[in-house]
Formats: sequence, structure tokens, C-alpha cells
Amino acid sequence: MKDYNQEYFFLRSRGANIPVLEYGGSHPIANSHLLLSKDAIDNKLIIPLIYSKPFVKNAQLADVNFIGFHEVISERFKEHLDKIKLENIQFVPVTIQDYDNEIHKRYYLLHVHHVIRCADLGKSKWRSSSLYPDEVVSFKKLVLDNEVLDKIPEENRLIIALEEQNLYHIYHRTIVDHILQSHPTGVAFYPLAGCINRESFEDEFLDYIITD
Repeated sequence: MKDYNQEYFFLRSRGANIPVLEYGGSHPIANSHLLLSKDAIDNKLIIPLIYSKPFVKNAQLADVNFIGFHEVISERFKEHLDKIKLENIQFVPVTIQDYDNEIHKRYYLLHVHHVIRCADLGKSKWRSSSLYPDEVVSFKKLVLDNEVLDKIPEENRLIIALEEQNLYHIYHRTIVDHILQSHPTGVAFYPLAGCINRESFEDEFLDYIITD
């Protein structure tokens, strides 16, 4: 059976001048679980975001930015993703206010409501809650369940939110290679199979770029 751990990647932000984002004002989505839901949310929402502190010198938005664990992508990045039919992926429009109070439009929160239970918790290393010992709070090492993924057509699992902890989005090699063709800014993909801890991300990313 194919080892799907060799085919999936984490997406992280890359770049010293990319500002950290936060929700502006008291927008209700900031204190909700809407972006963790298995359903599409109201696409008429326009979510206000702002540059967060601490101040980033020469801050510049990239094609991929983050608010917490959620991707905030540019129009250019969205248009490139639109070329591939993606299941249960939603682009929620946002505005971004910078340090000079200038408003940047044509950015989107990437809402992945394609949720699949596909982690092999027996082989993964994960941390649980003291109140709910069977609930995954975070993964130190994520190992996928090959038998589960083998039953799902590839086109239906290009970008996945893990049901065990759906803050984690993983990207199939097909979509990674498609994205890298557009040379996006602020993007680093890390092979899932080599990501044992945060420090291993950099080595795995460089290995992938050099050898592929």
C-alpha cells in the first residue's frame, strides 16, 4: 500500500517582513468556531483584519499570510488555486488595515471545511487535554492512516483539514507543485514525513526544494 505520509505537506509562512495579523475590533468570528466548522460559512461576510503587534519593520503582505493557524491569501494566490477543482474549500473575503491605517483589499481567509479523520493516532505523537484525554490538542509528529486515505480518490483530498485537530491543514503534492509554479511569496511547504518537530521544518523544506 502507498505511504501517503510521503505525499502531504504543511504550509507555513516564510519571510522576515510578513506582518502577523489579528482580527480587527470585536468581529464575532474572532471568538467563534466558524472557521473550524465542517460547513461553509456566510460568503457575504467581509472580515476586518489588522496588523498585529509587535511592530514589524518594513512590513509587507505576501501571497500567503497567517492569522493564528489560518491562511490569509492574496487574490493572485486564490486565482491560481481556482484553476484546480478543490472540494469544500471556501475563500472568505477580508480587509487588512496596516500600521498606517491603509486598508488592503482582495485578500481571503482560506476556510478548509473538507474535514477527514485520517490520522493514525497509534503511530502519531500528540498531546491531549487534561479534561479530555482522548482529544488531540496538538501533534508533535503526525502520521496519516494509509488505509483511510487509500479509499478516497486523490481529487477529493488535495487539501484536508484533519478531523482529529482541524487547525491542521495538509496539502497533497499535486497541489503543492501547482502552487509553486506561480512562485508565490511568503510560502514554505514542509514534507509531512520529515516534520518531527518545529526545527525539522527548515531542513525538510530545503531538501524538497533542492531535490525536486
